[in-house]
Amino acid sequence: MLKCAILVMLVTFGVTIILPSVRSSDKDLIDLECTDDANCTIFQGVYHTSTCVNGSCHCIHKERNETDECEPQHISYSNKIGGTCPCNSENSFCNETNQMCICKDGFMPSREMKRCISKSVPLNGTCEVDEQCIMHDPFSHCEDVFNNCTCQQHFLDFQDTCHSVVEGPHVNETTVSVPCEHDVDCSNHTANSNCHQGKCICVHGFVANADRNSCLPVVQFEGNCTESNQCIAQLSIGSVCSEGKCECSEAFFPFSDHAHDNVTGQATVVTTCKRKIGEFRDCFTTNLNPLQPNLGRDLI
Repeated sequence: MLKCAILVMLVTFGVTIILPSVRSSDKDLIDLECTDDANCTIFQGVYHTSTCVNGSCHCIHKERNETDECEPQHISYSNKIGGTCPCNSENSFCNETNQMCICKDGFMPSREMKRCISKSVPLNGTCEVDEQCIMHDPFSHCEDVFNNCTCQQHFLDFQDTCHSVVEGPHVNETTVSVPCEHDVDCSNHTANSNCHQGKCICVHGFVANADRNSCLPVVQFEGNCTESNQCIAQLSIGSVCSEGKCECSEAFFPFSDHAHDNVTGQATVVTTCKRKIGEFRDCFTTNLNPLQPNLGRDLI
């Protein structure tokens, strides 16, 4: 009973231990799940090759050319972010303080916690989760079919930024907008708007109101606002317009950092709303000191 209790406790904390009597069928101790061949390299050695087949690592004995049990080449070799060092995943490293595998700066754990993926992905870039796109533009998301970062509904990609779509010129007294051809078609109808792909969009530094019939200025932290989109455009999705001021919502906090303007190309210091650290499984933050554990999930 004591031996079993110890093994259960070790598994609970993400430690992988291989004993001589343990076989690959004991899935409580050996993690065989994978998304690609790179996840299975910990099982490769002098006598074995390993590949990812249908989401599971399969090991082949080189001499016999037949399926064999998978066993890591190093004791306690972790295949998960947050697991025990040494670290096998690309773009991860070992935190020497707590001997835990964490992602390098600019990366975040994948959903299955097996890989470190880019924290920020530009529009049209390959993504896995919405958070990667939102880090680049708060009005974007990860499109399900092609797994690309695209602008949300009522937004258009212009100069690698999602711009609000607003009402364009109308036909007589109707409420139906017609395609625009020139910037003046939009600016004569809605101030601070231009024509792009036959639709009127708010220019850089402005965002549409809720009715999408005017372009409101983007607002900095604690600046005066009338709608939350003014705050979100600058502070990200953790912000809200509260009592006429742009603030971070309850689950977020203001964080100032260096940023790069996609349009002007200038470097500046901006304040955004970052998610507060919750339980360990939901955490991952960027730390300026690489020796500090990245334990908060800094999603936006």
